[in-house]
Amino acid sequence: MTEKTRQWFVDQLRKQTKLWEQLIEKDTDYSTQSWLFEKTAEVILMSDEKARLNQKICGLQLNYDQTVQEIIMENSELAKILREMETLLFQVKSLDIQIDKTLEQIYDVVGAKLGDLREELDLELPEEEVDGYG
Repeated sequence: MTEKTRQWFVDQLRKQTKLWEQLIEKDTDYSTQSWLFEKTAEVILMSDEKARLNQKICGLQLNYDQTVQEIIMENSELAKILREMETLLFQVKSLDIQIDKTLEQIYDVVGAKLGDLREELDLELPEEEVDGYG
């Protein structure tokens, strides 16, 4: 799932109460509704955490650039910043993996209950960008 498609799907989950209304109208059992609400909340929280981590990474990157200009590479402060950035980048990548897996689970369950979401919700997926082709 590309970043653009994932973001579109998360945005739709945040915006579309119509999805939940359709689940209720189709007599989706309470445990499935509950699971979907829980997983949706998890995705939104993970996306928010990812955004927070990305903001922190940007701040650290700025700090890194300033430090490199002012001191030589052997400085211990620079090594500390690099270690922290690597840790945060790993966390972001881990969240990306968790978000993708959870979104796939949500999409599979919703798709099994409602059919094709694009038709049901009258939505269009964003155009996919192919790497290396613009």
